[in-house]
Amino acid sequence: MKLLSFCVIGAASAHVVRSQEQQVPIVGHIVEDVAPRVLLGEDDVKDFAPSIGIHFTTSYAVAAARYQNGTIRDLVKVRGDAEYIELMTRWVKTRQSWREDCNYIASRPSGQFQLGRGKCNWRKVSRGVRGLLGLPLSRDAATLSSFLHIVKMKIEEEMGEPVTAIAPTIFPLDPAKKQDFQAALDLTGLTSTRSQDGYDPVVYHDINAAYAGLGYGFCEEWTIKENCTWEESRLLYFDVLFLSFDNSSFTVTVDYLRKASRELNTYNGNFSSDLGWWNLPIDEVPRARFWAQIHEMIVDTVSAWSHPPGRIVLMGEHGGDEEFRGVVEAALWSVMEVDADLMLQANELEDTTRLAARGAAEMAWRAQYLLGTDKEQKIAAQASLEL
Repeated sequence: MKLLSFCVIGAASAHVVRSQEQQVPIVGHIVEDVAPRVLLGEDDVKDFAPSIGIHFTTSYAVAAARYQNGTIRDLVKVRGDAEYIELMTRWVKTRQSWREDCNYIASRPSGQFQLGRGKCNWRKVSRGVRGLLGLPLSRDAATLSSFLHIVKMKIEEEMGEPVTAIAPTIFPLDPAKKQDFQAALDLTGLTSTRSQDGYDPVVYHDINAAYAGLGYGFCEEWTIKENCTWEESRLLYFDVLFLSFDNSSFTVTVDYLRKASRELNTYNGNFSSDLGWWNLPIDEVPRARFWAQIHEMIVDTVSAWSHPPGRIVLMGEHGGDEEFRGVVEAALWSVMEVDADLMLQANELEDTTRLAARGAAEMAWRAQYLLGTDKEQKIAAQASLEL
């Protein structure tokens, strides 16, 4: 079994699966139609384009749009081809340690990290040469860009308007992979709304986006920045267990979260490319062995805890599978003798496939609104000084 245990510090073809349009509010209330304008104050009506969250998994990408009236509209799901799946699987299995981070190495005295410094210099030269030749920053950037072109085209077909900015969410990326992701966005003519809010640019962590997709870690009075900051500072911390059961992979992660937007260091997790839905046997005995390995991965990961998780978040196209949920309950009972059924019920009304995309769209829209409000306040303050 190919099992990755991690502790983090820090032209492709595709198959499109269309879904029925849904409006699932994360906050606020349900409305019948998606309106182009919404009254945000007594005297002011402001226009904001919908924010588009896209969750990049190891086998597909799925998108959702957040509109001004608080509704979420599910968009297309685009399945990746073999090149995309190979790229994403390799990325999630090859995470750099902080000692391999070229930015960190560059900040250290010249006599330190000689081997790493040599590798970083070679990477810099190689990418510079590719740029001079008019080539993408790397082969990985080219592969991802080809897939992004298809995703962008399908979203534009679905929405009937051009798309220039997205809120991408994916498993945590090291700095080198973030550079490749940014290069792929540039090649596709897209910008990341994540890069606009000034914190950990380019992508949202998928577990944070899924947490947000369930409505966790948010303030209620978010249109006033000071009030939101005060409210979020009083949110409770939770030990959260994230379980992603997808087509080509299974991931179990534990994290300590309060705010959905605050990406702390994942302190324990396991990943396997051999325990995805596509690997699930039909025959009874091999199938039992498969579930036993899932059970073992969960037990290994949560054993570091001396207490049960405060919340459980299910992710992935098959995160809601009944047989999988039964394995999760059995694993937690075997370690902590806790009945996880109540915590799992929080996921029952949600589409685990689209949870992270919806959460990314919500976080991006809030950030976009507050950023626009800040700019307006600065312009108004400057105008008053000039008078």
